[in-house]
Amino acid sequence: MPAQWTAEIIGKMHLYRISKKSLAEHLGMRPEYISMILNGHRDPPGAEARFQQAVMEIIQEKGESRSKEIVECIKNPAAVIRRD
Repeated sequence: MPAQWTAEIIGKMHLYRISKKSLAEHLGMRPEYISMILNGHRDPPGAEARFQQAVMEIIQEKGESRSKEIVECIKNPAAVIRRD
């Protein structure tokens, strides 16, 4: 049975539209291995802290990207905001 922290990570991934592929790229792992960890099939040491840090970094990157889009849209009302 997967640990509670994996459910929290998956929840954040859904809320912020983070794919397993982007999390894998951020962590330098394969998406299949990310799935094994999140589904409780693997439990490498330090995984919880690494995954939480990576998800928070991705959320921050998405936030900075979105902020830049909003500023650009304010400067140029004809610009269209891209939906991720």
